[in-house]
Amino acid sequence: MATPLITMTLTLLAASALAALPLLRLRKAQVAVQGTLGSLCLAAGCGGFIAFCSGLFGNFGATSVFAADSQPPALAQATADESTFFVKLPEGQLHTLPHVNPDSVVIPAGRPEWVGRNITVGSEHSLAVCSGPYSSEAEAERALSDVLKTKTDEYIAEQLGSTLAPQLVGYDVQKIKRDLVRQENVYHEQIGVSIGPMHQVHALLEFGPDFRQEVTQQWTNWTAYYRLLQTGLIAAGALLFLGTVFSYFRLDTATRGYYTGRLQFMTAAAILAIVGSGAVLAQWIYWL
Repeated sequence: MATPLITMTLTLLAASALAALPLLRLRKAQVAVQGTLGSLCLAAGCGGFIAFCSGLFGNFGATSVFAADSQPPALAQATADESTFFVKLPEGQLHTLPHVNPDSVVIPAGRPEWVGRNITVGSEHSLAVCSGPYSSEAEAERALSDVLKTKTDEYIAEQLGSTLAPQLVGYDVQKIKRDLVRQENVYHEQIGVSIGPMHQVHALLEFGPDFRQEVTQQWTNWTAYYRLLQTGLIAAGALLFLGTVFSYFRLDTATRGYYTGRLQFMTAAAILAIVGSGAVLAQWIYWL
């Protein structure tokens, strides 16, 4: 959508420049143009100052905040308590094993008590996740990483009340495993199903008060950042609009009304160009 808007803006600016050529030869018009350019420079300076202070030109980090990373896991997950298992076999195809009796699944002894449970103790929130059964342990580990990312994003979105929060706060899998999953709370097991032994991995996500405080602080910072950008964009648009209207009256007075039609066309084109440019810039801002 940005390309048509940019084309429209450039076309309107070019048409305005062509319409203004006869006016620029008048001495009074040149004086008025100088005053107009001064007003526009002031507006551009204010907009640039706001953008600079808000960090618009700063480094967003190695990962772009505009890239959505909320895709669901590639494979459907299943637990030992479900009647359908999704298994990725060595040939790389996804197979479904319907009508599997849960009673026929052999669960090895020694499962921790937290497997399959959601635990809340005071301010500590714990969530047990599972990779689902896979033919190899490596595949189960990769599936567990997807589940950890998905469940953490869901928790962040629920806590902060916004589906955009996981994209901006930015907890990747490595950070989740380092900060939210203790090594002793990762359990590998080999279960028995009708086609043979399968591997699956359990992990316990722990969302403590420090984690919630950190994501809340990050969300507050991002909210302030984007609201400052919104204010700067609106303020710059308002200044440019007022400057355009002011320029029209100044130029119309300087030319004694001889070029009123041309000036009206130029003013309308400039306003449309401002609106188009604002719409393009607004697409790069999260409106929180």
